[in-house]
Amino acid sequence: MIETTNLTNTVYDLERYRDADDVRAFLRTFSLDGLEVMPWGENTLSFLPPDAVPGLHLGYFPCWVDFYRGQEEPVLREFGSMQAAYDRFGGETPEAIVEFFRGQMDFAESLHVKYVVFHISDVSIRETVSYRFEHTDEEVIDASAEVLNRAMEGRSYSFELLLENLWWPGFTFTRPEMTRRMLGGIGYPRTGIILDVGHLMHTNLDLTGERDGAAYVLRQMDAHGALASRVRGLHMNFGATGDAVRAMLRAGVPQDGDYWTRLGNAYEWILKIDPHRPFETPAAAALIREIQPAYLTHEFITESRAQHEAFLKTQRTAAHLA
Repeated sequence: MIETTNLTNTVYDLERYRDADDVRAFLRTFSLDGLEVMPWGENTLSFLPPDAVPGLHLGYFPCWVDFYRGQEEPVLREFGSMQAAYDRFGGETPEAIVEFFRGQMDFAESLHVKYVVFHISDVSIRETVSYRFEHTDEEVIDASAEVLNRAMEGRSYSFELLLENLWWPGFTFTRPEMTRRMLGGIGYPRTGIILDVGHLMHTNLDLTGERDGAAYVLRQMDAHGALASRVRGLHMNFGATGDAVRAMLRAGVPQDGDYWTRLGNAYEWILKIDPHRPFETPAAAALIREIQPAYLTHEFITESRAQHEAFLKTQRTAAHLA
C-alpha cells in the first residue's frame, strides 16, 4: 500500500515548508511514501520533489456540464455573463475543458506518477445550497466519460486513472448500475476508483458517528459486488455532517452578487458539510483492513502545518498505522 497525504501547489500550502528537504523530513516523520498533489493554476510542483509525488489530483470545475453541452441559459444563470464563464474555463468553446484535462494529464505523465484522480460530478451554486439538483447521474457520468475519452485520445499514459465519488450528481458510489455505466463508458484500460470515504458518508444524512459511517461505507462496498474490486484507493477522512446540511437548508444562503461572491457564500457551508477531519477511532482501521487499497491518502483540509500534522497523527493512530 502506498500511503500519502494531500497538498496543493498553492502558496497557502507550500509556505508551510522551507524546501524539498523539509518536505522529505515531513514525510519521514509520518512514514509516508509521498504526496498526492493537486495543481492549481500552473502545472508546476515548485520545489516539491517529483519522486515524492506518486499521485496527482487533477483540478476540477464544480459546474461545467452546461458549458460543455453549449447550454447558454444555465451558463448565464451560474456565471452572470459568458465572459465570466470563458474566464473560468480558460476558453470560449467546450474544447477548453478537454484541453485543460489533457494538459494536466500530460503533466502527470511527465512526473511519472502512479495515478491521477478525476472528479465525476457537476453542481451549480444554487444546487449546492438548495440540494435541488438539475442534472441526473447519467448525464454527468456520460459527459465526464466523453471529456476523458477525448482528452486521452491519441495519448499513451502509464498511470492509473482513478475516478472519485462525490455526493452531488455524477458518481456517488451508492448506485452500482451507475458505477458500471461510468467504468464501461471510459476507454482507458487502467481505470479504477478512488473512494472518498467522507464524500460517501455525505450521501446519508442520518449518520452520526465513525462506527455507523464505516458500516455504511462497507455496505456500499458489499452492494457493488464484483465492482468493488475496482476500488484502488481511499481518500480517508471522516464526514457525518447531516446536521450541517439541515442547518444550511434552514438558514438559506444569499444568492446575490457576482459569481465569485456567490461561490464564496456557498463554500462557507461546503466546508462545514465536507470538513475533511480525521478518523479518531478504530473504524478507520476496519475500513482499510476490509477494502485493502493499493493507495491510501490521508486527505484533510487544514489551516496550518501543525494542524495537518496533528490530523495525520490522529488518523494514523486510529488506522493502526502509527
